Amino acid sequence: MNKIKLFIILSIIFLILIGIVSYFLLFKKQAKPPGVPPSPLPVGKLVSVDFLPRRILFPTLIDKKIIYQDAQSGNLNQIDLTNKKISILMEGEKIPPLERLSLSPMSTKALLLGYQTSGLVQYSLLDLKTQNITLLNQSIKTAVFVSEEKIVYQYLDKEKGINNLSIADPDGKNWKKIIDLKEETIFLNTLGTGEIVYTSSETTERFNVIKTDGSGKRTIKLPIPVNINKIAWSSDGKSIIAAVREENKTTDTFYKINIETGQKQEIKYQSQTPINAINLMLTKDAKTLYFTSDDYLYKLEF
Repeated sequence: MNKIKLFIILSIIFLILIGIVSYFLLFKKQAKPPGVPPSPLPVGKLVSVDFLPRRILFPTLIDKKIIYQDAQSGNLNQIDLTNKKISILMEGEKIPPLERLSLSPMSTKALLLGYQTSGLVQYSLLDLKTQNITLLNQSIKTAVFVSEEKIVYQYLDKEKGINNLSIADPDGKNWKKIIDLKEETIFLNTLGTGEIVYTSSETTERFNVIKTDGSGKRTIKLPIPVNINKIAWSSDGKSIIAAVREENKTTDTFYKINIETGQKQEIKYQSQTPINAINLMLTKDAKTLYFTSDDYLYKLEF
C-alpha cells in the first residue's frame, strides 16, 4: 500500500471519528432540558430515623425528645434523640383508644382524646408523674396546651346554645371565655408567641390568630392552601413548614412559607419511598423537621 492510499484511509477514519464525536456532543446538548433553573434553596437532607424502626402514633417533639404512642404495644414512650434511648412513660393497657394526644410544653401532662367505656369520644387529662387520668367535660372539643398550666379549647353545647373559645386550668377548672364562635368545628393550635391559631377548614389558606385575653385578633393569609395535619409552625410564629401533595405527584412537596411576606420556598429532598407527611414537628432553630409517613419517623434537615 503506497503512502497516498494510506493517507486517504487515515483521513477517512479521522473524519468518521470527528463525525461520531460531533454527533454525540450535539445529541447530549439537545437531550439536556433548555433553561432549567438552579434548584431553589434550601436543599434538604431526608433520612429515615433508623433507630426507631417501629410504627409510631401521635408524636410530639419536646426539645430533643419525642413522646409518642407505640403502634404495636400501645405504650406511651419517650425517645431521647441524642442518645437514642427509649423509655416507657405509661403502659398501653392504661390508655384508652386514642384519636388525638397533646403534650404540655414541659411534658408533665397530656390531653387525651379517646374512646371511653361509655362509648363516647371524650377528652381526659393525664398526669404523667402520677399516671392519673381525669375525665373532662364532654362539651370540651378540640383542646391544646397554651402553657404548662393552661389549656385552650372549644366549648360546644348545642342544647344550651353555647359555642366559644375558652381558657382554663388543664383539669377544666377556673375557666374563662375568650370569644364566642360561629363555627361548629375548628382546628386549633398555639404559637410559640403564646397566641392561639385556629381555622374552620381542614385545608385552608386562612388562619385566625388571637391572644388568650381575646385581644389582637388578626388573620394570616397563605399563598397556597395547606392541610392543618401537614404543617409545622416555627417557634417565633413567623413561618411554617408545609407538606403539600401537588397534582400529578406521588410524593409530598415541602415548602417553607414566610407568614409576614407570604413568600414560599421549596425544600428539595430525595427519597426512594413516596412521602405522605403528617405530624410535622419543627425544632426551635427551624433547621430540622421530624414527621411521620405511613407512621414511620423521618428527619429532614435543611
